[in-house]
Parts: sequence; C-alpha cells; structure tokens
Amino acid sequence: MPSKPWCYISGPYSKGDTGNNVNVAMNQWAWMKESHPNILTICPHWSHFQHILTPLDYEVWIEYDLDLIETLSRSGPGCILRMSGESEGADCECALAEKLGVPIVRTAKQLTAWYMSLPE
Repeated sequence: MPSKPWCYISGPYSKGDTGNNVNVAMNQWAWMKESHPNILTICPHWSHFQHILTPLDYEVWIEYDLDLIETLSRSGPGCILRMSGESEGADCECALAEKLGVPIVRTAKQLTAWYMSLPE
C-alpha cells in the first residue's frame, strides 16, 4: 500500500511567545486534519511538551527536525507548510526542503493545489 502524502508544519517556535507559537501550530494541525484528512500532518511543535519533560539544547531539536524532514522526503510525496513569522529554525527546515526537492507551500490555496497535483 502506498504511503499517504505528508505535510510538515514549519513555523516560529522560540521567537516571541512560545506558548502562543505552539498553540498556532497545533491549531494549524487541527485544521489540516479536518480539511485534508488524507494528508499525514506532522506538527514538530509537539516536541514542546517533550522538552518540558526532557529539556534539550536548541541545536539538538533543530537537528532532530532536519533528520525528520530528510527521512520523510524519502517516504513519498510531501510538502512543508511554512507558517508566517520569523524563525531561524523554520528557515533551516525550508532550506533543507528546497535542497531535497520538497515543495514549500505558504497558504491553504497552495496546499490544496499541491495535494490536487499528486497522482492518484
């Protein structure tokens, strides 16, 4: 059975209000689950809760996220949903995605167009 297409939510975490940034990303995940249930959506902001239990350096989390994107890129079609806002980590994730040939979308319209362009 072919794997589901995936979408990795990329956006601010540590700049500004971390709690609000996590809330925005989790709401984006909820919208994705409702509007695009056939896309496996990954919300790296969930690691916020792991970080509360097991704090790790920023660089360790970034490396983890980049490893995740690289692994996902080999699993089938996927995209990065780049949320608005300043984020060095999200910029690194998008730079890797570009290098790997993973599309980056920024709006719901672009996401839907990407999904509709996938072969059935």
